[in-house]
Amino acid sequence: MIKFFRKIRQSLLSEGKTGKYLKYAVGEIILVVIGILIALSINNWNQERIKTKQTVDLLNNMISDLKADITGLNRDIRRYEKSISNGKLILNTENFDSFSADSLYFLLPTKVVTYRVTTQAFEKIKNLGISKILDSNNLFNAISSYYTSNLFYLENVIKWEYDSNIKSFEFWALDNQFESAVFAGVEFIPYSDEEAVRKNALIKLVSSIESRNHIRQAISKKNRIVKTLKSTKTDAETLISLIEDELNNNNKSTTSYN
Repeated sequence: MIKFFRKIRQSLLSEGKTGKYLKYAVGEIILVVIGILIALSINNWNQERIKTKQTVDLLNNMISDLKADITGLNRDIRRYEKSISNGKLILNTENFDSFSADSLYFLLPTKVVTYRVTTQAFEKIKNLGISKILDSNNLFNAISSYYTSNLFYLENVIKWEYDSNIKSFEFWALDNQFESAVFAGVEFIPYSDEEAVRKNALIKLVSSIESRNHIRQAISKKNRIVKTLKSTKTDAETLISLIEDELNNNNKSTTSYN
C-alpha cells in the first residue's frame, strides 16, 4: 500500500502536476489522520469495555458480599431478639418451679455477637479507586457510606455492648452462691451442691434488685443492637437495589451500543 502511494506521488511529480500533487498530499494526510483517529477510537472503546467488565464483576461480587451480610445480620437479629425475650421472661416470671437450675441460667441475656461486615469486594474497588470506576454519584455515595460511616458505627455499638456484657457475664458466672455451668471443658464435672440447692441459690440471685437491674440493662442494650443491626440490614438491601439498577442501566447501554 505504501509503495502504491509512493508511485502515485512520483508520477505526479515527474509529470509536473504540482497542483494535483499538493491535493493528493493533503488527501493522504487526511487519510492518515482518519486512520489514527479510528485507531484511537478502537483503543478507547476497548479500554472502556475492559473497565465496564471490571466494574460489573466487582459490583456483582459486592452484591454477594451484601447478601452474606444480610444473612449474618438476620441470624444475629434473631439471636438478640431471643435473648431479649428470655430476659423479659425472667423479669416477668414469679414462679420458677418449671425451670431447672441450668435452663434458668441459660435464659440470662448474656449472649453477644462480634459481627463483621464482609468487605472483600469493597477493598478491591477501593484499591482500584472507587471514584474512577463508578459513574453514578448516588451509587458512589451509598457504597462509601455503607462501608465507612455505617460500618464504623455498627462496629462501635457492638463493641460497646460486648465490653459491657463481659462485666455482666462475670457478675452471673462468678457469683459466690451459685456454681455456674457455662465454662468450657467442665460440663461433666459434678456440682458441689445438689440441683435443688443450686436452683434456690439462682432464684435468689435473679430475684435480687441488683440482678434485675443487670437484666434490664442488658435488654436495653440489646434492643439498641437490634435497632442498629436492622438499620444496617436496610442499608445493605438498599445498596443491593442501587447496584442492580446500575448494572441494569449498564446492560441497556451496552445492548443499545451494540
